[in-house]
Amino acid sequence: MDSDSLSEKELLNTCIQGNKEAWDAFVERYTNLIYHAINKTLKTYHADSLYQDFFKYYSKLLESFEESIIPQLVEADI
Repeated sequence: MDSDSLSEKELLNTCIQGNKEAWDAFVERYTNLIYHAINKTLKTYHADSLYQDFFKYYSKLLESFEESIIPQLVEADI
């Protein structure tokens, strides 16, 4: 599977299914966006720590909602 060619919806769905390659692609694809959003919003020297915490939290969130709301969001035409 070439995770780099997946749409956002396909990538998220594959991440939810626990595919490590897809998760790595997600992190690579959105690292800069998330880092800069956190950095700009908080304007603090702790952005690196918060950035790492975000990805830990997001990974746990995907696991906990796998059988709940995220599949509904993925199926929605967003």
